[in-house]
Amino acid sequence: AEKETERLRKLRTKRELWIESYGRALLLQRKFDRVLEQIEVEDRDAPEIRAVVLSVRGEAYGGLGQDDSAREHFAKALEGTPKSASAMLGLAKLLARNGEYDLAIKYAEEVLQADQKSLQASLLIAESYRVQDQLVEAIVAFDRSLMIAPDSMPALLGKASTHISAREFEQAQAPVDHLLRLNSNIIPANYMHGLLALQRKEVEVAEVSLLKVLNAAPEDLRTHLLLGTIQYGRGSFEAARDHIGRFVVARPDHFPSIRMMAGIHLRLNEPLKAIHLLESVSEGNLDNAQYLALLGSAYLRTGDYALGNEYLEKAIELEPDMAVLRAQLALGRMATGESGSAVEALQEAVDLGQNLIQADVLLILAHLKQKHYDEALIAAQALIQKHPESPVPHNLLGAAYLVQHQLDDAKTSFQAALGIDEGFHTAHLNLAAIAVRTGDLDVAESHYQRVLKGLAGSERALMGLAQVALRRGHQQEMLKWVQAAHDVHPESASAATLLIQSQLKSGEVLKALVVARAFSDAAPKSMAATRLLGVALLANDKFSSALTHFTTYSDSAPDIAEPWYMRAEAEWKSGDMAAARLHIERALFIEPGSFPGLLLATRISAADNRLENALVHAGSLIERFPESAQGYKLKGSILQRMKRPIDGLNAYLQGYEVTPNQDLAHAAYRALIQVQRRDDAYALMRGWVQNHPDDRGGLMVLAMGLQGDGKDDEAIATYEQLRAVDPDNIIMLNNLAWMYNDRNDPRAIDVAEHAYQQDPEKSAVADTFGWVLVSQGQVERGLVVLQEASIRSPYLYDIRYHLAVAYDKVGRRQEARKELVRLLRDAKDFPLRKDATSMLEKIK
Repeated sequence: AEKETERLRKLRTKRELWIESYGRALLLQRKFDRVLEQIEVEDRDAPEIRAVVLSVRGEAYGGLGQDDSAREHFAKALEGTPKSASAMLGLAKLLARNGEYDLAIKYAEEVLQADQKSLQASLLIAESYRVQDQLVEAIVAFDRSLMIAPDSMPALLGKASTHISAREFEQAQAPVDHLLRLNSNIIPANYMHGLLALQRKEVEVAEVSLLKVLNAAPEDLRTHLLLGTIQYGRGSFEAARDHIGRFVVARPDHFPSIRMMAGIHLRLNEPLKAIHLLESVSEGNLDNAQYLALLGSAYLRTGDYALGNEYLEKAIELEPDMAVLRAQLALGRMATGESGSAVEALQEAVDLGQNLIQADVLLILAHLKQKHYDEALIAAQALIQKHPESPVPHNLLGAAYLVQHQLDDAKTSFQAALGIDEGFHTAHLNLAAIAVRTGDLDVAESHYQRVLKGLAGSERALMGLAQVALRRGHQQEMLKWVQAAHDVHPESASAATLLIQSQLKSGEVLKALVVARAFSDAAPKSMAATRLLGVALLANDKFSSALTHFTTYSDSAPDIAEPWYMRAEAEWKSGDMAAARLHIERALFIEPGSFPGLLLATRISAADNRLENALVHAGSLIERFPESAQGYKLKGSILQRMKRPIDGLNAYLQGYEVTPNQDLAHAAYRALIQVQRRDDAYALMRGWVQNHPDDRGGLMVLAMGLQGDGKDDEAIATYEQLRAVDPDNIIMLNNLAWMYNDRNDPRAIDVAEHAYQQDPEKSAVADTFGWVLVSQGQVERGLVVLQEASIRSPYLYDIRYHLAVAYDKVGRRQEARKELVRLLRDAKDFPLRKDATSMLEKIK
C-alpha cells in the first residue's frame, strides 16, 4: 500500500486521491517519523483534506508518545471540520489509550451516527467496553462490528475474548472457529481454540492448537503456561518444568505459576529448588495458607521435619477447616515417628467431613503401620459407607485383612472392589499377589495380564509376571518380563536388580554393565543405582571405577556394613590392601556377624598373605555359619598354603560331612590325592557322583585318576557315565578312545573320530584318532591324519613315532626310517624312545 500510494504522490496526482491512504499505510507500519516528514498541511488543501492531514499527523505524534502535540492536531482538525471522522477517531483512540474511555466512546459514537458502517468506530467502542469489564456492552458492540464486516478479525477476536472473560466458553467457540476458517494460522485464534478445548477437557485438541501458537511465537508466555498445565496434569513433570519455568522467569510475581512450579520441583524430587523458589516470594505470602503448606511440604521432603511441620501448623492456624492441610501435617508427623499425633491429625481431617478421601486413606494406612488392625478395619468399613461407589475403600479393607493373613476375607474385599470397577488395577494386583502366595499361578497370571491390558507397562504387573515365571522354573520367560519392566521403567530398582543379578550369574557381565548404566542414568540420585553400577563394574574388572561408586555409596550410608565391604573388595582388587583391610574391619565393626563381611575379610587376609588372620576369620565364618561350605573351603585352602596339608584335608572333610557340596567334594578329593590316600579319594568321589551323576567335573577327575592308577575297567565305566551327560567333552572322548584302542575295542574309531570332529586342529586329539585308525587296520586313512598332525606339531614326539609306524605298515620303510632317525636326533628323552630305537634297529 505504501509503494502504490507513494507512486501516486511522486506522480503529483491530486492529494485527495492518495494522502490519507499513504498516511494510514505508514501509520500501520509505525513509521511515525516519515509521516511527520512527508505529510504536511498545505495552504491549498481543502478543509476536509486539511482535517485528514492533521489527523494523520496527530496519530503519528500519538505513536511517538507526544500526546500533547497529538491532541493539538486533532483539535485543529475539528476546529476546521467539526465532523471530521478521521479527527474524532484519532482523538478517540488517544483518549482510550490514556484511559478516558467514556469520552473516547462519545467521539466514536458521533462517528457512527454520521457513518453507521464505520468499523473502526464500532471496534473502538467495543474495545473500550471490554477493557472496562463492561462485557455485555462489549459483546453488543462487537456484534455490531460483525454486522458491518462479518469477517473482521479484530471483531471476531474481541468477541471471543470477551465471551472467555465472561466464562461463556460455549459462546466463544463460534467466533474462534470462524477465525480459523478464515486463516488457520492466526496466533490468538489458535490460543483461544486451545484454551476452550482445555475447558472441555479435550487435552489432545488443546495441545495441537497451543503447539501451533508456539511454532509461530516461541516466547508466548500464556501458551507456555497452558502447555505447562497440560503436561503437569499428564505427569510429564520435566516438560511441565520447561514451560512453567519460562513463565516464572518472565513473571516472577505471578503466585499461581510460582505455586505450580514449586509443585513440579517436588514431583521431580527437587525440594531444595522448591524451597528456593517459594522463599523468593515470601514477602506478602506468609499469611497465605496454601503458600505455607507448600513450603512445609518441601521442607518435609528435605528431611527437615521440624521446620516442615512448623509451616504446616501455621497453615492450619490460618485455615483450620482445610482437611488437606491436616492430612499433610499427619504425613510430617509420621516421618518423625510421631505416629500417635499423626493419627490424631488424620482423624481430625476425617472428622471435618469434607469428603477428602485421601485423609481416610492415610488414616487407614497409619493404623496398619502401627499394627492397629482392628482400628484399620473399622476405618475401612466406615469409608465404604461414606463412598459406596468407590473401589478404594474395599481395596483398603482387603489390605487390612491381607496383613493379618486372612486371605479369604482379603480376596472377598478385592473382588468387591472389582465388582464396582472391573478395571481397578490395584485390586487385580492384590488378587494376583494372593494367587502367587497360594500357588494359583494361572490365576495370578490372568490378573497381571488384565492389568497390562488397561495399564500397559505397569511395573508391578511386569515384575509379577516375572515372579510367576520364576515360580514355574521358566528362567528365560522370567528374564523376558524383567527386561520389559526395565525397558519401560529404567529407573526401577527392583527390575534393574533382578536383571543384573541374573546376567552376572550367567556370566553376561557386559550386558549387566549396560543395564546398570541405564539404571544409573535414569535414577542418578539413587544409591541403589550407584551400588548396582559398582557391582557391574567390579564384575567387568573395572576396579577403579567400581571403587568410585562404592566410595559414594559408603559416604552416603556410613553406618551400614554393606557399602564398606563392597568398597573393601574394590580396594583389594585395585591393589590397595591397606585401605581394603581398614574398610573391611569397619564393616565388621558395624556388623560383626555379617556373612559377606567375614567371607571378604578371610579372602582379603589370604590375598595379603596374612594367613593367621585369614584362618581366624575363616574359623569365625564356620562358627557363625556352620551350614555354609564357604568357611570350610577357605579354611582348608589357607591351611594348605600354610604347609599343613593334613589339617587342610580335615577342614574339607569336616565341611563335606556337615554340608556335602560340590566344591568341598572336589577340594577333599584333591587333598586326599595330595597326601597319597588315593583309595579314600576315589571312594569319596564315587559316593559324590553316585548322588550327583550330572557333576561332569567330578566324573572327569575320578575317571582320569582311575586311568592314571591303571584301574582301566572302572575308568572306562566312569568315562562312559560322563559321556552320557556330556557327549561332546573332547578330553573324555580322547581318553576313552585311547583306552578302547588299548583293548582292541572297535568302538575306539567312532569315539576318536567324534573327538577329532570337535577340533581337528588339536594335535593331541588328531594323534589319538590317527593312531586308532592305524591300530584298527585303517592305516592309509590314519597316515593322512598323522601327517597333518606332525606338520602342525613337530615337537610332539609321540605323533612322529606313530607316523613312522604308519609309514612302515604301508610299506614306506625308507620314509619310516628317516622319520625315526630325525626323531631320535631331536628327542633325547621321550616316553616312546625305547620303542622308536627298537623299531629303527628292525628296519635298518
